[in-house]
Amino acid sequence: MSALPNATDNEKARSNQLELAIETVQHVQRTSPESTAEEPEPHIHAKTWILLIVRANTLPEETANLLILSQVIVAVYFVQVLHVAGNALLSTSITAITGGADQKIWLISTLAISAAALGAPVSQAADFWGRKWFVVGFTGAGCVGCLIASRAHSFGVVIGGQSIACLALGAQPLVHAIASEIVPRKYRSFAQASVNLASSTGGIVGILMGGALVRHSPQGFRVYFYITAGLYGTIGLVVAWLYRPPLRRLQVEMSQRQRLAELDCPNIIGPLVVGVILLIVFVLYEWKVTTTGILHHGLFSRGRNFAICLALIFTEGLAFFAANTYYAYESVVLYDRNVFHAGLEFTVVFWTANVGTALTSLYVSRTKTFRNPLIFATMCVAIFFAAMSSLNLTTRWSPIGFAVFLGVGLGSALNTVIVAAQLSTPPELIALASGLMIGMRSTGGTVGLSIFQAVLSSTLMKLPADVMSRVLPLGLETQYVETLLNGLALQNVSQIQSIPGMTPQIVMAATLGVKDTYMASFRNVWIAAAAFAAVAMLFSCLIRDDKKEFNAHIDAPLETAAELQSEGGTLMLQRLGPCDLKRSAPVGKGLV
Repeated sequence: MSALPNATDNEKARSNQLELAIETVQHVQRTSPESTAEEPEPHIHAKTWILLIVRANTLPEETANLLILSQVIVAVYFVQVLHVAGNALLSTSITAITGGADQKIWLISTLAISAAALGAPVSQAADFWGRKWFVVGFTGAGCVGCLIASRAHSFGVVIGGQSIACLALGAQPLVHAIASEIVPRKYRSFAQASVNLASSTGGIVGILMGGALVRHSPQGFRVYFYITAGLYGTIGLVVAWLYRPPLRRLQVEMSQRQRLAELDCPNIIGPLVVGVILLIVFVLYEWKVTTTGILHHGLFSRGRNFAICLALIFTEGLAFFAANTYYAYESVVLYDRNVFHAGLEFTVVFWTANVGTALTSLYVSRTKTFRNPLIFATMCVAIFFAAMSSLNLTTRWSPIGFAVFLGVGLGSALNTVIVAAQLSTPPELIALASGLMIGMRSTGGTVGLSIFQAVLSSTLMKLPADVMSRVLPLGLETQYVETLLNGLALQNVSQIQSIPGMTPQIVMAATLGVKDTYMASFRNVWIAAAAFAAVAMLFSCLIRDDKKEFNAHIDAPLETAAELQSEGGTLMLQRLGPCDLKRSAPVGKGLV
C-alpha cells in the first residue's frame, strides 16, 4: 500500500460492502456444521509459488525483474550458510597465517552469537519498519566484514572482520517467516523444505570451495573471503534495486515513537552480552512486567508446544555447530586428511539433509503430524554422536557413514520444528516466533561450542605429558618435547629434523601420542553432545499434534479477496478471518 485511502463516498461504500462480506463469512462459519469433507483448494496465483522460492513478500511487476529477484533472494540465504560452513572449515588455515590457534573457536562463535542476539529484535523490528532495509543493511555488513578479514595479518583483525560480517545473519529468521506466511498452512512443511534446501546447498558449496582454496596454501582463505564479500555486496545492491515491498500495516498505523516503545531490543541483547544474571532479569521482566515484549505471552497461549520447540531447536543448533566445528577437525588430525577431503566428507551431511527435509515435508503435510518426525530426527542425531564417540585410528571410513544419520536428523528436525512452532502460535506473531526460534538455535550453538571447547581443552592439557611418556624412553631429551610438538602441529619437517637425536621411531611414537590424546578429547565432545540429543528426544515425545491447524488458511496472502475467490466462490473466503479480508481488500498491492 503506497498511501491510506481518503474518506470519500466511494471509499465509504466499499468499506460498507467489505463489512457486509465479513459478517456474511462469520455467519457462514457459525452456522456451517462440522464436516470431514475435503477443504476447497485455494486458488493461489503463480506469483505466490514463485515468491515461496524467492522468500520475499512482494515482487516487481516486470517478469524480468521477477526472475532476477527470485535468484537474488535465494542467494541471500545461500551465501549466509556458505559463509558459516566455510568459516568453520578454514579456521585451522586462518590461524596458521594469523596465529591465535588456541582461540580459533571464536571464528565460529561470533557468527552464532550474532544470530542469537539479533534474531528476535530484527524480526520484531521488521514488522514496524519493513523488511527491505534490514536485508540490505545486514547483507552489506557481511560484505564489509569479509573484506576486512581477507586482508588480516593478525587474529584480532580476523575476529574484528567477522564481528562485522556476522551481522549478515541477523535477517535470517525473516526468511523462515516469509516462506511460511504466504502459502496455505498445510503446505508449510514444503515451504520450510525449500529454505533448508537453499541452506544445504550453501553449506556444500562453502565447504568444497573453501577446502579447494586452501588445498595447496593456507593463504587461500583470503580468496574465500574475497568471494564471500563479493557475493554479499552484489546481492545487497541488487536487492536494494529490485525489492520494492509495499508498506506493512504496522508501518502505516504506528508512529515512530510507538514503534520504538514496542521494540524490546535491549531485553534480548543485554543478557547475551553481560551474562546469566541479566538473562534471569530479562526472563523475570518478560514474565511479570510486560506481556508484549520479545517473549510475547501470546506465543505460549496455545499450549506447551512452542516452549518445547524452543528447547528442541536449541539442541538442533548445538548439534549442527558441534558437527560443523569438530567433524572435519577430527578427520584431519586422526586420519591425516587434507582440509579439502575432510570437508568433502562432511558434505554428506548436507546432501542427506536435502533428502531428509524433502521426505519429512511430504510426511508432515500428508499425516498432519510432527511428533513422530521429531522423535525420529532427534534419535538420528543421538545415534550420530554416539557412533562418533566410537571412532579410533582404524575406523578411517566410518565417519562418512555416520554423517548420514546427522544429515537425515538435522534435515528432518529443522523443517518440522519450525512448522510446529509456527502452527502453535498466533498468526500475527509468526515473525517474532520465527525470530525467537532462529535466535534460540544460534544460542544453542554458542552454548554448545563453549561447553565442547572446554571439554576438548581439558583433555588436551594432558597432551605434553602423554607424548613425553612415549618419547623420553626412546632417547629424546625433555627440553625438545615442545619443539617436537610444535613441528608436528605445523607439519614442519625441517623443524623436526633439526632436533638433536631425532629418529623415525621417536617421530612415530610422538605422532601416535598426539593422535591418541586428540581421539580421547573428541570422544568426550561427542559423548557430551549425545547426552544433549538424548534429552531432546525425550522432549520431542511431549509435542502435541494439532491436525486442525493444517488447513487452507493463508496468514499473509498476496492476492486480493476477489482473486482468492475467483475459483472457489464464497467458500473460498471462509479460510480468511476479518483481519485477513481487510488486508486483502483491493486498496493496494501486496502485504500491508
